[in-house]
Amino acid sequence: MLVFNTLGNLIGQVLIPGRESGWMLASTTVAIVPGTNDLLIGAGDFSGRGGWIFKAKTFARSWDGAYQFQK
Repeated sequence: MLVFNTLGNLIGQVLIPGRESGWMLASTTVAIVPGTNDLLIGAGDFSGRGGWIFKAKTFARSWDGAYQFQK
């Protein structure tokens, strides 16, 4: 997963374990847990090994005002 700043410049990447072997190359869902810097990535592959949820740290804290997390 590539990370860009607000100007569109590449500032980093999050690497999923197994990618060098061709595993988990289909990322389907990305979410940041509200109020934290915890990144959740749903990924799978096309070989029938199933899917996984990976957890990593983001480059910044989430914004609590995001529309999908409002009460």
